[in-house]
Amino acid sequence: AIHINQLVLQNDSEKIMIHGKVSNDPVEKLSIDFEQWNLANLDVLLKNTDFDISGLINGNVDLMELYENPNMLADLIIDDFHLNHERLGDLHLNTSWDPATKSVWVDSQIKYTGNVGTIIPFRLQGFYYPESETENLDLELQLFNLKLEIVEPFLDGILSDIRGLASGNVLIKGLLKTPDVSGSVSLMRTEFKVDFSNVYYSIADVITIEKDKIWADNVNIFDQYGNSGTAKLLFTHSNLSDWRMDLQVQANNLAGLQTSVSDNSMFYGDAFASGTFTMAGPFNDLKTDVRVRTGPETYIAIPISFAVDVAENDFIVFTNPDTDTVDIVIEERAPSSFSLGMDVEITRDAEIQIFLPYQMGNIRSTGSGNMQMFYNTAGDFTMYGDYLTNQGTFLFTLQKMINRTFSLLPGGIIRWSGDPYNADINIQAVYRTRVTLNSLPNISQEGRFPVDCIITLKNNLMNPEISFGIRLPSVDEEIQRQVFSAIDTTNEVVMNRQMISLLVLNSFNFSTDQTNLASTLGSSSFELLSNQLNSWLSQISKDFDIGVNYRPGDQLSSEELELALSTQLFDDRVSIDGNLGMMGDQQSQQNASNIIGDINVEVKITRDGRFRVRAFNKYNDMEITRRDAPYTQGVGAFYRREFDRFIDLFTPRKKILIDKDSPAARNGAYLPQTPANNSSVD
Repeated sequence: AIHINQLVLQNDSEKIMIHGKVSNDPVEKLSIDFEQWNLANLDVLLKNTDFDISGLINGNVDLMELYENPNMLADLIIDDFHLNHERLGDLHLNTSWDPATKSVWVDSQIKYTGNVGTIIPFRLQGFYYPESETENLDLELQLFNLKLEIVEPFLDGILSDIRGLASGNVLIKGLLKTPDVSGSVSLMRTEFKVDFSNVYYSIADVITIEKDKIWADNVNIFDQYGNSGTAKLLFTHSNLSDWRMDLQVQANNLAGLQTSVSDNSMFYGDAFASGTFTMAGPFNDLKTDVRVRTGPETYIAIPISFAVDVAENDFIVFTNPDTDTVDIVIEERAPSSFSLGMDVEITRDAEIQIFLPYQMGNIRSTGSGNMQMFYNTAGDFTMYGDYLTNQGTFLFTLQKMINRTFSLLPGGIIRWSGDPYNADINIQAVYRTRVTLNSLPNISQEGRFPVDCIITLKNNLMNPEISFGIRLPSVDEEIQRQVFSAIDTTNEVVMNRQMISLLVLNSFNFSTDQTNLASTLGSSSFELLSNQLNSWLSQISKDFDIGVNYRPGDQLSSEELELALSTQLFDDRVSIDGNLGMMGDQQSQQNASNIIGDINVEVKITRDGRFRVRAFNKYNDMEITRRDAPYTQGVGAFYRREFDRFIDLFTPRKKILIDKDSPAARNGAYLPQTPANNSSVD
């Protein structure tokens, strides 16, 4: 026998007292008394499970016949009981021994007190027969508005943000090692998110519980937009382990995807579909099969780009500074996988956007087709099928200089044969503009004529072949003949030059009078030329930044020519920036010009820039301000200082000498004088 006399374990207000005897005598018992003992102390034992419990225990437990048939009698109250971080209420656990039937009477319940009163969301009553070899359990579990959040850790990686209430009766019979559980539970206001698709769903139905399985038929399911579907759900297990799931959903324009590029860089977007959805397998190896037809408001993005994989290494290295050995502790985790197979009929209700590599632009289209896709968590992603474009846009970008939106022509095709980044493409798009034809030789037509700039993308989607063409819709055949006789449309170099000229300068590339070039170019063209000129001028001197900007006049604005200059002098103590320009007087018949200009000068009185003086001269826009004076001048001084306490703003700091040639001295630094550093330093 083992006899324990008043063994007390105490930590602040927590206390456990053990006393009694462990022996073969069924009358003797070992008693454990609890006083404000926190259940969170058991975390070290439960860290490898999906249970997280906390609460303060008060009461006592008696242990009997520990050598042969262990029994437990308890009278405990767990205040503020939490399960998986959800507060359920106060847990009352009571058991008593019946020597006649050799059974333990169990009566446990949770009382939750809220704003509307006290309820009992959980109650377990019945008998436990420890000596029986055929049936140990005869218990009834009653649930009333039990929070479903407590089951979320068991579905980690599959479902999250679980909300809702459960009510019902469940019978627990059979052996302790292989219990027979049966009953039904009603789910109310139940919501959850499917982690892979990032879509929230809600259900309200009855779940049937039988031995080794939990199932429900014809469950009404709704997405967050009010679309509906029906589902069949089956969970199977072997004595509450080796869980498997079999889910079947019949969708009616149900949301199936709501992800961004941060969720899945291979494909993402918002998808609504009608059809069937199945998910089956063990929790660590789920296989999903989708056979659907896309619905309205569907948008799927496929970035065709070079991706970089970032992996996480689950290991910790502990080093001992006193030795040269290194211990590596590796945390082994059971690998989990997820695979998705999709057979999708794409309709014109869906919008597909493909981002092309090398910042070439993107294709955004509605169309039709049949696609088969496969994806898994190992990173495998394959696509098969043809997609026919109907209408949409092609945003064409070239070296950040050309940024034009083309309209897709119907009949284009994109064909995938496995690799999503190695598809074949054959599409055409058109950019419509109006240009003058005077720059072409032997053409003297006045006015602006419609021109369609046609771009064709062929062959490999990852690096498509690009060709250009032009056409002149609604233009007289004789004029078309003159244009095409001046432009060799079979010459790829010529067509590339003509297309860039049309997209950038809004003009053909020929000009009979170069001195009159400005009259054929728009404002955006001059801004582009100004940027190129600025880059060239800035290379003249490293000490000055020079820029030139010219804007031609029109009926609303005046002609402007501006020269900008900025520099820093005297070891960056003086900064000067400004501009000087000429603006044509639009209202003057003599085409006079006005000199305009702004200048700012700033001087750092101290090297650290705490004291500064600034002066400026600013031109007044007479058309906006309606002022009489053409300029506004001003001068100002300001002081800046950082402080931890308000009194430090007015208390000067003592300084100590530092080497005048040191970098700190050149930056105006000093050290506050303290008892530890009150002498000169170099």
